[in-house]
Amino acid sequence: MAKEESSSGQVYVEVGDAIRLRLPYSEVCMHMRVAGKPMNIQIVEEGGSPAAQLLNDDGSRFSSPILLGEAGISTDGAGKHYVPARRIITPEAELDSL
Repeated sequence: MAKEESSSGQVYVEVGDAIRLRLPYSEVCMHMRVAGKPMNIQIVEEGGSPAAQLLNDDGSRFSSPILLGEAGISTDGAGKHYVPARRIITPEAELDSL
């Protein structure tokens, strides 16, 4: 589960955390045809570096892990990974959009 939201509107995540995000219109997400869609993402360790593992709704892997930045996850000056809180999809928000 993702860490608590900071006062700056960022939710910090680390390896092992899983969150549901609306994916950005990055080159990789557009190529995989998931740009703009809500998906579960787990932060994994891939080759010694953190990466984003996209997950199907049933928890299975969608693809190979992608770079954090391609999934819309940023890194601050201290090396901590975060997502703007406004990009996180809550179950309530998904129900409201139906």
